[in-house]
Amino acid sequence: MINHSNYSDTHQAFTNDSLILLVNSIPPYRVPLFNALNRSFSSFCVVADKFVESDRLWRVDQESIDFEYIIQKSFSFRKPWKTDAGRDFHLSLSTLYYLFKKRPSNVLTSELGLRTLFAVIFKKIFPSTNLVIWLTLSLHTERNRDNYRRLFRAFLIKNASSILTSGNSAKMYVETFLNSPPIHIASQPIEAPVKLDLKRRSNQSAIPLLFVGSASPRKNL
Repeated sequence: MINHSNYSDTHQAFTNDSLILLVNSIPPYRVPLFNALNRSFSSFCVVADKFVESDRLWRVDQESIDFEYIIQKSFSFRKPWKTDAGRDFHLSLSTLYYLFKKRPSNVLTSELGLRTLFAVIFKKIFPSTNLVIWLTLSLHTERNRDNYRRLFRAFLIKNASSILTSGNSAKMYVETFLNSPPIHIASQPIEAPVKLDLKRRSNQSAIPLLFVGSASPRKNL
């Protein structure tokens, strides 16, 4: 069982007040984390572009969700990636509306796109807002980005209160920008009932390896 209090490093970036989380979707492996955040703040709401993206095969048990969530009306399109079939992108223009409606003291926004631009605009209007950008990228996924995108991302990063990353590679990417805010690293443990039958190994000196995720060229695999 994963103890989600291990995300105490994450809490260094926030005040224990109201929090809005801006994400593309609500994946099942993050529901326990979102439930834990809901218990940690006086007010917590997830604002997502989609409940489940079209290129995902998983299902989310809605009975396991203990937090408030809002699914925005969004325009979605699939953008080819340099190294694989591509991924879904979403344009949701109601993000600012929900930020104004909720007026949170903390905003946690994922990645460096339109939703984060709206969060930066919100912070410009309400400077006391604690804006944290959550990045799950890496140096590999962001290689060969054009200068226009880097300038846009530099603007977003410069206006954040802090950055939350899932590992050292994302941290190093953020550090390539000048005037980057404080960076917090938080791992992403997942509850998974997996049993390994070690007796079936032919080579007892071998190290068992469990890989969970998509073996995608975009992830350098």
